Amino acid sequence: MKRFTAVTLIALMSLLVISSSSFAQIGLKFGPRVGTETKNGDLFAGAQVEASILMITLVPNVEYVFVKDAKQYNINLDGQYTVFGVGVAKLFAGAGYSMSIVDPDKVGLVDPKSDTFNGYNVQFGGKAGLGGFEVFALAKYMRIDGKGNQALVAGMNFGF
Repeated sequence: MKRFTAVTLIALMSLLVISSSSFAQIGLKFGPRVGTETKNGDLFAGAQVEASILMITLVPNVEYVFVKDAKQYNINLDGQYTVFGVGVAKLFAGAGYSMSIVDPDKVGLVDPKSDTFNGYNVQFGGKAGLGGFEVFALAKYMRIDGKGNQALVAGMNFGF
């Protein structure tokens, strides 16, 4: 009976050690993000959450895009897989869902309706950071409402 108890105790302790090292691989950050879509130079500001589990990172984010004669909001639900990571830098490939809401400004008496565009994106890029500060750049192909669009996006994240 003592032998069974000792073996059981050792097994439970080893599971605890294994699970605690697994939890060390889980990261959760949230904070503001700013940047530009370099194709047309539109600046954006928003917020994001990063939930990392080993090599996979979920990155939902919301952005307000500063465009002329309209208000534009982007909602992205992205997933990224770390292809190569060393120290504080990593290269990733990913994909996700994109929604863009464009609300044109009122012109005289005409008040155009807002449009919502939905689609998906495929991305490849890199990140490097120290502490809560991170810079990123990515090439992105978006297929929104049947139309393809490529973009280069660069920006900064501040994680807490």
